[in-house]
Amino acid sequence: MKVQPKQACRSGVFTQSASETLRRPLLSLVILLFALSMSFMSAAALAQDQSTVKKAASESKVDVEPLDQLRERISMAQGRERSLLQNQLLERMDAPMDERFNAAEELIQKYSGTTEYWLLGNGLSSKGTVTAQRGDLAGSIELLSQAEEVLEKVKGEYPEDYFDCRCNKAAFLLSSGQSEKATGVLQECIEFSKPYGLRLNVPYAHILLAHLAEGAGAVEQALESLETAFRTAVDSKKTRLAAMAGETIVAVLFVSQQYELANEWVKRAEPYIRDGGDPRILFSFRMRVEDLRRVNGDPQTAVTNLKTLLANADGTIDRPITGGAYLSLISAQLKAGQFDDAIATADLAIERLQGFERNLLQAKVNRLAAFFEKADYELVERESAALIDGSKATPVLPTIDLLELRVKTLEKLGRLEDALRVSKDLRDLERKTLTERATEQANFISIMFRQEQQAHDLALAQKEKQTSEDKQKFLELNAEFLAIKSQRERWIRNAILIGSITLLVVTVLLTRMMLNRRASRELAEREREYNRLLSQKLEDQTRAFVAETKSRRQLELAVEQKHRDEALGKLTGGVAHDFNNLLMVILNSCELARTTGPKLPAETEQLLESSIRAAESGASIVRQLLAYAKQQPLAPRMTSVADWFAGASPLFRRTVGHLISFTQEDRSGHAVIRIDIARLTTAVINLLANARDAIPSVGSVRLTVLVESNGATHGKRWPSVDADSVVMIEITDSGTGMSPEILAHACEPFFTTKTEGTGTGLGLSSVVGFVRQSGGDFELSSTVGQGTTARILLPLITATSESLKTIKIAPKHSDQRVVLLVEDQDSLRFVISVQLKALGYEVVDVPDAAAAVQWLEKSSPPEIVISDVRMPGSMNGIQLRSWIRSRYPSVHVILMSGHLDVQVDPDVVFLQKPVTQQDLKLLLGSLPA
Repeated sequence: MKVQPKQACRSGVFTQSASETLRRPLLSLVILLFALSMSFMSAAALAQDQSTVKKAASESKVDVEPLDQLRERISMAQGRERSLLQNQLLERMDAPMDERFNAAEELIQKYSGTTEYWLLGNGLSSKGTVTAQRGDLAGSIELLSQAEEVLEKVKGEYPEDYFDCRCNKAAFLLSSGQSEKATGVLQECIEFSKPYGLRLNVPYAHILLAHLAEGAGAVEQALESLETAFRTAVDSKKTRLAAMAGETIVAVLFVSQQYELANEWVKRAEPYIRDGGDPRILFSFRMRVEDLRRVNGDPQTAVTNLKTLLANADGTIDRPITGGAYLSLISAQLKAGQFDDAIATADLAIERLQGFERNLLQAKVNRLAAFFEKADYELVERESAALIDGSKATPVLPTIDLLELRVKTLEKLGRLEDALRVSKDLRDLERKTLTERATEQANFISIMFRQEQQAHDLALAQKEKQTSEDKQKFLELNAEFLAIKSQRERWIRNAILIGSITLLVVTVLLTRMMLNRRASRELAEREREYNRLLSQKLEDQTRAFVAETKSRRQLELAVEQKHRDEALGKLTGGVAHDFNNLLMVILNSCELARTTGPKLPAETEQLLESSIRAAESGASIVRQLLAYAKQQPLAPRMTSVADWFAGASPLFRRTVGHLISFTQEDRSGHAVIRIDIARLTTAVINLLANARDAIPSVGSVRLTVLVESNGATHGKRWPSVDADSVVMIEITDSGTGMSPEILAHACEPFFTTKTEGTGTGLGLSSVVGFVRQSGGDFELSSTVGQGTTARILLPLITATSESLKTIKIAPKHSDQRVVLLVEDQDSLRFVISVQLKALGYEVVDVPDAAAAVQWLEKSSPPEIVISDVRMPGSMNGIQLRSWIRSRYPSVHVILMSGHLDVQVDPDVVFLQKPVTQQDLKLLLGSLPA
């Protein structure tokens, strides 16, 4: 979502010069930043915040207090002083993880339920960071989300802690594979940091964005973002962030095999990494230096240095990082020909890397590589086969190395047929890996393309506006020329009249002849001038016509590109639907295998759980593909106004900001509406953003939700709303207001009073379109100098409405009931049939609608029919439902589909694929007898 610049531009178009337009906002920004810095300095002085003082000293390379001395002060302190000292300990990267974890626990226990939000939030944030370093990413993300909620209450006083907490959350979302959520959090962080400048750790956010780009295969963009973060950190004297950026650059260059450039960056980043004060970054950097030494031809020295590095690792280095050092040591020993030492190191790494599947599998593969170098092929074949059989859910890259090693071993043993079979598995896995990598790159390129497309559309709109203005100017000049020509014709007629009069009077004739001759000369001069002006106007018109033709051609090219994108979207939607069915078979089969039959071994349970999680992740990817294919229509549903308002209120508060007084009130009671919740929330945020932008500096915004009567049938206040009562959402601001002329055009598409480049004019028009599409109406009133009021009017759903029956749930009956299942996918039909039987239903399954009609005509009607929507044949699921309802009104018909663009009536019971056994249980249990 784009964030519009904060400008009060409802009152009219700016007319001041470009220098005044730039000078006044810059002066206001300087004054605002100065006031903010003074207020924060005063707050720091009053609160005596030892943590802030320590952080500033650390970033500016000032000597900080020794760790032992800090521990001694903590043991002697009491009360709030002890808590402040513990908060300092949380930020000391040289302190062991367990010590920081215990300090965070004490802060959480001490300040839970109190108003000390800053200390409580820092405790939760530090505990989440250490939890991630211990390997529990899910627990870490949950703790950081709690810390984010707490620190949001004091983000105005402590923006640094709130910003760092959100960046850490984005980092761990990225580590857990949730790149889309991580991207959203990082964009919000960067937007939040704009008023603060270099005061916040903005390079940290750019480092994380670089990880996203590198994960999508955009290595050059990642390196560019990292170099920007490095320069910014160095300029702002944030040594630790410069160290982090420098170490990450070296790592990316090493992985992309740019060894010479990596060696140059080692020299450039080493001073900042040495002075950064973070032992984890220093450890990773030294490990990467030894990796470079190994590939540069000195593996023996690399082996010696890596052993020393591992021997000196203390409690501040977590196991994933030390695991990487073990893998580097094994690679160096293999390069140096120390195969026995490599085997011993691999055994030690396997013992210490339990729970970290990727590094653990890589250590086992490296161990087998050492045995291969020792020509012990029988052992390598035996153990590699067992390792492959037990690593179905492990990371892809170590598995590829394992398959390559087994192919070479089978070739050494002369088992060529087995080697060909394993090579086929290797090619299939590599093909799958390349496909997934291509999908990530396509998603990243899609994001970049959408941003470029938006800029292109804005440029086209600006060009069309300029062409329209040029046409208007030409018409005005043409009208002026016609007026001059008409005047010239009147002068000629007058001259003729004077000539006829001079025939009667000779004296007057001579005088008039002189006057006419003079007038003729002037007239000829003017005529020449008018002809020159006409020629110039014609040339201008020709140039304008050529420019308009060029602009139209560019617009045609943009339309052709849009059509190609729509074709790609349709293809993506079809593939995603088929993949959705496959995921449903996998997910439900795993659930049935886990819940039915005898209890399975723990290892099998773990494999099934991993498969279920993988299938659920696949379903999430399918939903993203369908969203990319634009197969997500308006999705209205019955909604309690009070529940919606309570959930969206924090978002409304963040939209208005803390610099403007904002009040919100819900007086809707138990009102219920049928609406698309996401679109309604977006519309209200759009109106709140307009209200905020209309306030120059100081003012207020009020949001009220209430129920109003719509009047009698023939005297409705809002005739376009088909309801006796309406839910009114009213947004009132104390801004500059709008004149009657601007108010008359405010809701028209592309109309805006903002300066060029700050808005498209589609905000209010999109709100009006959505509200009227939902059966409601929209009102806008304004007075210059007093403010503006916008009202969204939505039809109220009464308690006796038939639509409310869909939210009532009847109890499930214990008697066995017959279900007719209609599904064209054989594997999916089998899985759903087994699920229904496990729930106690008698199931009859058929492959299409024709077979269902044939069975219904020969047998007694069942109580329930479950049918897919899109099936082969002349009848789809919707038509089958109409046929059944016309003949058997008492039969309950449930439709299901994997497509998101299926349009069904509001009274149709619908299930979105993939469907789980729990979904079936809840839905069938809610059907009336």
